[in-house]
Amino acid sequence: MMTLPSELWQTINTFIYTIYQAESIDKLRRTTLEKLPELVPSDCSFFDLARVEKNQTRYFNPMSLTISQEKLAEYFDSFIYGDYVSWMFSLHQNSVVYCDSKIVTDEVREQTPLYNQWLKPMNLYYSSGINFVCENVPYGSLNLFNSRERGDFTPQNLEILTVLEPHFTLKLTQLYPHGLPILVDQTGEQPLDKYHLTEREKEIVRWLCTAANIEEISQQLYISVHTVRKHAANIYRKTNCKNRNQLVALLANERFA
Repeated sequence: MMTLPSELWQTINTFIYTIYQAESIDKLRRTTLEKLPELVPSDCSFFDLARVEKNQTRYFNPMSLTISQEKLAEYFDSFIYGDYVSWMFSLHQNSVVYCDSKIVTDEVREQTPLYNQWLKPMNLYYSSGINFVCENVPYGSLNLFNSRERGDFTPQNLEILTVLEPHFTLKLTQLYPHGLPILVDQTGEQPLDKYHLTEREKEIVRWLCTAANIEEISQQLYISVHTVRKHAANIYRKTNCKNRNQLVALLANERFA
């Protein structure tokens, strides 16, 4: 464990504060992608989500400010299951900070389809990040990439990620104590944007689209039943829906329109 320069700690503490202020998982991801380069510079990054399906960890719904949706789709369609980082750390019981140069040699990396067909065309070479897991429950991963010109991630970069990791993990478990709901990726931001929902209301929408009842939603989000009902009423008003069934039908129709 290395000692970080004292001048970095104010920026680190400010960043940790923003983690706990995030009202939703999408807000947490966006803020991270916007602010983390102040602490750990990188050329590209994405922050995806994960959950267990049929006893396997499935990664989905990547968010990035620096990689196109086409390139992200290409990775998730063709390369994620050949990604040595993805499959290696999906087996861990708790969160892991990784640096791929500690896992594979340059020679091995340069022989992989992931490097030759996905990283190399974007002029990327090194990767680092955090795989978020808590007691065998996966939540997603933060993935950072550098070109050869920028160079590999430094011991200081990795120490900063190590300092941040438990705060990310705690926030994710506060948002979703039992892991991500099955429909979290089926009510994305785009269909909801025009209704001007708050971040918390978007979070409630995701739960309303599951089989969870109001009491279970209350327990999952650590808020009162009254507060859940109040948010739901505001959601119905903004979307012009009379009840939960109409809301689910509305979002399904818009998503597949």
